[in-house]
Amino acid sequence: MVSLYELASPSLRYPECVHGLLKEVSFSAGDVIHRAGERYRDMYLIAEGWLEVRQKRDGPELGATGLGPGSVIGEMGYVQGFPAPADVVARTAVRALVIEDDTLWRMQKHAPRVAIEFGRFLGNAVVRGESRGESNLSPLSIGGKYPNIHVVHCRDDNILNEVMKLRYHICWEEFGRYSPHLDHDKKILRDEFDDFGHEFVALDGGEVIGSLRTNLAREGALGVFEDFYGMRASKNHPQRTAICTKVIIKKTKRGTPAYLKMCSEWLQYTMQQGIVECYIGCEPKLTPILGMLGFKRSGERFYHYELGPNDPMMLNLVQHGKRLARLAGLRSLF
Repeated sequence: MVSLYELASPSLRYPECVHGLLKEVSFSAGDVIHRAGERYRDMYLIAEGWLEVRQKRDGPELGATGLGPGSVIGEMGYVQGFPAPADVVARTAVRALVIEDDTLWRMQKHAPRVAIEFGRFLGNAVVRGESRGESNLSPLSIGGKYPNIHVVHCRDDNILNEVMKLRYHICWEEFGRYSPHLDHDKKILRDEFDDFGHEFVALDGGEVIGSLRTNLAREGALGVFEDFYGMRASKNHPQRTAICTKVIIKKTKRGTPAYLKMCSEWLQYTMQQGIVECYIGCEPKLTPILGMLGFKRSGERFYHYELGPNDPMMLNLVQHGKRLARLAGLRSLF
């Protein structure tokens, strides 16, 4: 597998507006910034100077790769807690900007225009390999029979609390991802979109095994995601647009019809509400799959503070609703 360090580009120019919003650190030539096998929580954006990445493969060094201003290191540790895959040493004196656990979220709250520019920069500056330990199955891959799975448009507080516990388990306990919305005391993950979101919950014999959340733009503020998803350019926004976020499935139930069944209920609800366009952000490796289903890129790649690089995609329900309804097994809505 090609590592982040081998691919990170030193040629991108980062937005200077982040100065004053990010903490700065300095290193002298020869300082070890990352050591292979150790875990680091912060990302570094190189502002001045050059780094040397020293690759090893269970033996002698394989040579060094240079990284200069505009390069980002530490993304896999930042998002998923993976250990550093290589030694990173300062070749010259280096000045770096630090992206801490809650940096991007705080930036979205207090400097949204900067957050949009910086998020798009990071989306292109960070090159991410395939996540280790994750299934390569398409979310549409299903097998076996699971007659007990059904989906509800949920308003029950007890079930919604179980959804937030499952989010916590998947985000923190399974993948080790930091989120500013983690509540370690209650072991739940809840954010501001839950205040006006519509949750479609997959149940298997009464057990919560998955959920999908949609928010109608006309019902509440979507913040910087209106810009990240390219929604402001649409004549249908905000009255006839929606976003889909927080799609989760319990590990033991991945590969079951749960995903399609949640999509079925989501499609049915949004079309009945007169929604014309649904927007999502997806991992770049899933972009071609969603493209085959009718989703189109709606904006520039950006960096999501919980998920890493995301491609914004839009589904036109007028053009593709009927076809996807048949794919998902919906009865006719027309």
